[in-house]
Amino acid sequence: GKMAEGGREAKGGVFAKSLKRATRAKERFLQSIGKAEKSEKDETFEDYVGNFNNQQAAAVKLQKELKTYATSVKAMSTASKNLNDALIEAYGDDWPDKDDVQNTQDNMDLMWSDYQEKVTREVLSPVNTYQSQFPEVKQRIAKRGRKLVDYDAARHALAAVQQSKKRDEAKLHKAQEECQKSKKVYDDVNNGLMDELPALHDSRIGFYVSTFQALFSTEQRFHEDMSKLKSRLGDKLEKLQQEANTGKFQTKRIPRSPGPSSPSMAEVVSAAMNKPSLHMEKPSLHNDTDHDDHYESVDLHGGLKNGEVDVTLPSGEIEGPSGKLPGIKGPSFTAPSFNTPSVNAPSVKSPAVEVASPEMPSLNASLKGPDIEGPDLSAKEEPDLEIEPEVEPLKADLEADIAPELPERSPSPVENSIDSVPDNTMYSVITTHSYTRCDSDELSFGTGETIYIVPFDDPDDADEGWLMGVKQTDQSRGLLPENHTKRLKT
Repeated sequence: GKMAEGGREAKGGVFAKSLKRATRAKERFLQSIGKAEKSEKDETFEDYVGNFNNQQAAAVKLQKELKTYATSVKAMSTASKNLNDALIEAYGDDWPDKDDVQNTQDNMDLMWSDYQEKVTREVLSPVNTYQSQFPEVKQRIAKRGRKLVDYDAARHALAAVQQSKKRDEAKLHKAQEECQKSKKVYDDVNNGLMDELPALHDSRIGFYVSTFQALFSTEQRFHEDMSKLKSRLGDKLEKLQQEANTGKFQTKRIPRSPGPSSPSMAEVVSAAMNKPSLHMEKPSLHNDTDHDDHYESVDLHGGLKNGEVDVTLPSGEIEGPSGKLPGIKGPSFTAPSFNTPSVNAPSVKSPAVEVASPEMPSLNASLKGPDIEGPDLSAKEEPDLEIEPEVEPLKADLEADIAPELPERSPSPVENSIDSVPDNTMYSVITTHSYTRCDSDELSFGTGETIYIVPFDDPDDADEGWLMGVKQTDQSRGLLPENHTKRLKT
């Protein structure tokens, strides 16, 4: 029996809560279309809310920048330690006070670690605590808006009963109780915020003073102590420089023995200008080393006329890479100058070549090529090749084989844009009327928009006639009145 009574009470509580939410949704709908009078805005409360929003924005930015500052202090601590390690590694073992330099650098590393810890504990942690109070206050501001709608609905219901032609005392009494109850709930939330919002806003001054005083005093002590350590390191380096000036750490040098002096540039030029005529011996063209043929030397400075070159060739055969070729026989001859035709250019005369043989007297003859006894090296003409008719098809096949494959067209951003349906979506609705939100936790939408319905984070916040949804267009989340929507079939 008790379990049945408890079940009935639970069902009754759920029904009453659902009825209240339905009434609220109806009231907001009537207010949105102008069919119901809306309570006038409390200008004082609106000013409080404006101050609250500005205070929260400043706290969010301060928290962000202090996190960046703490991260930078940590990075500087690591960089300072690495730099000190590199300096002590480069510091010579025989240099003065190396142990003192090492101890000073160790103290610097400890100071950086202590500074980083104080910034986190004395500055960043209080800012995080200060920032954490704003979301809870923001939820109560939104709750005040919903309770105000409930109060407006109760007032309108009471007025409707009072204006009814058939006076029903029971309905009138119930409407009066609902109106008084709604007013009390709204007044409790509203009065609490009216006291808390200005107090929260005034607390910002004391918070800023304590936070930045802690930061600046920590910085001041750190830089003062660090300056003393750096001054001590500077003194050690000055001492090192003074001892180095005395030659104490000078690298030993090995004296070099004097070597032969190199000739000057003037001597080299003078020797080149006074150099006698250059004579070159002609190498033997015979591979057989038994022959000891002697050639005349060629005087490059005399004995030549009109650019002629005196070339003396031996008689006999010349051994080539593939056998012996017949020797060049006949009188020596001089190649006369001849003209090489050129397009739009003057003719160029080549120098005459004089070939002297020790067996024959010199003769002048027109140069038509030496008389070489040997096989006929004239090339034979190749017969014309017929082109088979399948060349063109083969060419087409080859072009088809080597044609680069075109990459597949990547889909456009529009094609890629797939609605992101929340994982916890229960069903979808389409809006039948437009709605402009009255609180920050509600959605605004137009007619014909698709909204995914998801469960409330806290089931106690669920009100009858109100749904929690995610808009398909911008994925924004918030409350929406159920009587503005139509459920879609899945």
